[in-house]
Amino acid sequence: ESPPQWLRRFVSGEVCHTANIFCSLLSTVCRYDPVGRGVPYGGYFSSNSQEDFVDKALQVLCVALDFKPPQEDVEQDDNDAVDAGWFLVDNSQLQANSHGVGYRASKMLEDIVPSKSAVWGERIPGHDEGDGWIKVGDYFLPAEINGHRVLLPQSQGGEDGSKKIRNVYRYMLQHLSKDSEIDLVFNGLLRLLSSVHQAQQTYLPNSMRSVSFYQEALVLLWHVLTSNPTFTKRVVERHDTNQVLLSVLYLLQQAKSSAHLVGLLHTASFILLVLSGERSFAVRLNDPYTAKKVPLDIPSFTGNYADVMALTLYRVISESLLKSANDALVEMLMTALCNVSPYVKGFALESCLKLVSLAERLSRPSYIFRTAFTHHSLVFLVEMLVNIVQYQYEGNVMMVYAILRQSEVFRKIRALDLSAVPKRKKNNGAGADDAPEALEEQAEKKAPVWEPTEEWLASVKKKLPLATRGSPRSRDKVVLGSLAKARKPHRPPEPAARGDLCGARGD
Repeated sequence: ESPPQWLRRFVSGEVCHTANIFCSLLSTVCRYDPVGRGVPYGGYFSSNSQEDFVDKALQVLCVALDFKPPQEDVEQDDNDAVDAGWFLVDNSQLQANSHGVGYRASKMLEDIVPSKSAVWGERIPGHDEGDGWIKVGDYFLPAEINGHRVLLPQSQGGEDGSKKIRNVYRYMLQHLSKDSEIDLVFNGLLRLLSSVHQAQQTYLPNSMRSVSFYQEALVLLWHVLTSNPTFTKRVVERHDTNQVLLSVLYLLQQAKSSAHLVGLLHTASFILLVLSGERSFAVRLNDPYTAKKVPLDIPSFTGNYADVMALTLYRVISESLLKSANDALVEMLMTALCNVSPYVKGFALESCLKLVSLAERLSRPSYIFRTAFTHHSLVFLVEMLVNIVQYQYEGNVMMVYAILRQSEVFRKIRALDLSAVPKRKKNNGAGADDAPEALEEQAEKKAPVWEPTEEWLASVKKKLPLATRGSPRSRDKVVLGSLAKARKPHRPPEPAARGDLCGARGD
């Protein structure tokens, strides 16, 4: 099904003042303050019309960013130069990019036409003169300024509708590079997301307002994190990403038991997955968590933000294991935990016991033999434990203690065979004993059942990192079951002798 024509034209850059619309929408959303400058009941002084306006602006922005042009529209060869066609104005690399690119009366940079310029994100028809100038009507535009390309060649124009349309809203979001712009967007989105849990922690009743469009704000945060590496790099290096973590974890926990919030659940998981891949984010998780800043449903502990993340995700994963539709969600959350594990200097005892207890649940035959891919979650869990013991042993003795308590579970994982595959119940439809055989055969054809094989099980065991790496000088190094007796760990990164999680010595 082809997308609506109005949306294709809206994001194509052919509409006048597209860049101004984008900046206005983004500024409207990120400058809105639902708290009211920190004054109790200060948010109630603003009218509902202002909040509705911000809500509509955020929805329009999300719709524009979600739009993906058809593949035949976006395929283009960058080496295919066009003499006559369309050009996209991109002066984002210039210092004074808000003024656009000024038209020239001749092929001289100084011969600027007053009060006439091409704005950022605009698509204009022109003719490439071949000497660095684009002729647009009776005027000229420079193709480059100060070594930066400001006019990007697009597909040829025409009235036959064969233009290769691109999403200029997504393009402009990808090219937010100024520190002030990044700080504005990040602080604005964090303010909106934080208002949801801050409204539940006030001493005065209803003294703080919570925005109703936090789901759209979360989607916008996901868009900018995944499409703009410059934004992500500055956020994780210069800002306190633990505050974003708390807001995302709160929304994740609120959405885990609501069927109508399944979209919010996956969006929050995507954001955690993206952030967990950044080293600076993982290192900042070691900051101490001294007070209950967010009303999360987790046990009391004394630890850091990594414990908050581990305990919250444990609750979400535990409830998601009951439904096969959540297998992808469980794998995603386990991947996030595995990504940050090499950098966490110390987990609290509560976190260690909860994380290791997942090994027993993820290795149950009813789960691991459910589909051909559910074993991925167990692989990430074991890899997470190996990373912790290998790289952060000194501060994670409690984790080794928890592993020792569950050593029998890892022995069962190693000894897993096809005899443990649970018998599947035949689905005879509607519980009728005299169902026709033809209907039964037809149902089986529509829903083929996957069956594990010896080759599949062997490949699964090969993927499971039931070992830790030691130094070349420690070929006979003891394994996790004996690491609790060692005073100093072996932590060199190069591959060497391997020990296992079951307590046996390496070969």
